Amino acid sequence: MEAAHYKPEQLNERFEFSGKFKKNVIYLLIIGVVFLVTGILLTLNAPAPAHDAAAHGEHAAHEVTWYTYFVANFLLANTFYFRIGMGAMVFLMFTWLGGGGWNTLIRRISEAMTQYVYVAFVGFIILFFMLDEIYEWAYLKEGVDALIDAKRAFLNKGFFIGSNLVFFLIWGGFIYMMRKLSLQEDREGGLNTYNKTTPLAAGFIITFAFSYSLFSIDWLKSLEPHWFSTIYGVYVFAGTMVTSFSVLYLLIVILKRNGYLAYVNDGHLHDVGKFMFGFSVFWAYIWVSQLLLIWYSNVPEETFYYVRRMGGSNIVLGGKSWFEGYEDSHEYMGYAFFFFFNIIVNFVTPFLVLMTRDAKRTPVIVYPLLFLMLLGHWNDLYLLIMPGAVGKYEGSFGNILMQLGFALTFAGVFLGVVLNSLSKAALVPKNNPFLEESLHHSTGVV
Repeated sequence: MEAAHYKPEQLNERFEFSGKFKKNVIYLLIIGVVFLVTGILLTLNAPAPAHDAAAHGEHAAHEVTWYTYFVANFLLANTFYFRIGMGAMVFLMFTWLGGGGWNTLIRRISEAMTQYVYVAFVGFIILFFMLDEIYEWAYLKEGVDALIDAKRAFLNKGFFIGSNLVFFLIWGGFIYMMRKLSLQEDREGGLNTYNKTTPLAAGFIITFAFSYSLFSIDWLKSLEPHWFSTIYGVYVFAGTMVTSFSVLYLLIVILKRNGYLAYVNDGHLHDVGKFMFGFSVFWAYIWVSQLLLIWYSNVPEETFYYVRRMGGSNIVLGGKSWFEGYEDSHEYMGYAFFFFFNIIVNFVTPFLVLMTRDAKRTPVIVYPLLFLMLLGHWNDLYLLIMPGAVGKYEGSFGNILMQLGFALTFAGVFLGVVLNSLSKAALVPKNNPFLEESLHHSTGVV
């Protein structure tokens, strides 16, 4: 039965950011900071490895210190939570353009998620001052590497900082206008704000498709400037959407368990679950497409990206092993476990669990999967960043604590911003023209 049982007055409810919600955010922050500081102190006293000169070339030998791990983990955490907010904005805009009204009752949660993007902008601006620590093109002098020199028009600090500031202004402007029109609709009603939001959504989607790809190349792909991929931006986008929908589902379940959103029915959860399922399959499609294209061409300028992460494979196909000639290669950096864990946790597990209709609409099944999917896409981002930023895998206790500290600290900040934003407006956009459609939303007879 999909019909939600609620009282009419519940459509006027507002979220209160107090009590255990605020306490849990504070606890996350405290635990995260303790882990982070402890991890830094332990890493400070650890011996400092260096980038493998054979793997990177003598010119790229670069001392790896606690600060290198700090910057790399800062980039990882900031990007991970930033992607959640950007994915929420994409969800709001493409459903608006598609005329989807089913998500009206949960759009305020997505709106609140977008507000974290402003905090992430500050994090990236701080990282502007740390580029020399993890980006080879930033600390390498001209004349040392011909390939990097050929890309200097794009890979230079001035262009990097300038282009990203433009991206932040554009995205921030779209998010500000979206939120402003949404709150204006609450006050005024009518179709005026609806008519204004449609061109806004179209402008955002077109701009986002181009700018987010460049953003991904800037912050992630340029960590390994010798490698190239024509679908890298799409790959990052797919992971962004899976992560964002996972958090959206999680927040809906948490709010319902605490007495909110009584009007949100199984059909809404089902549709969010379908997006989680669909984008996890899409992510896997892009993942395997990129891998197979590089595998069967077997061009050294491309294969080193995977050799660094999975090593020379012992899997034999047709008498030849994957990346033949790279077995026990000096290129391998020790990330094989994370590489194979990636596809299992980000595709195999959600594919099997979310395939059925009932599973998507049953929180007790999806709830534990959400945390596994978030861990999986943290792992995915870890694989994109760490081999290029710090080189060989160093699984010391201090490094693990530092990364866990960043994850929990940023989680506390993210939840604090989102829940605070959620409390600033009514949970139900009562003047939205699609409200009745969302209240009676159904995905068919069960």
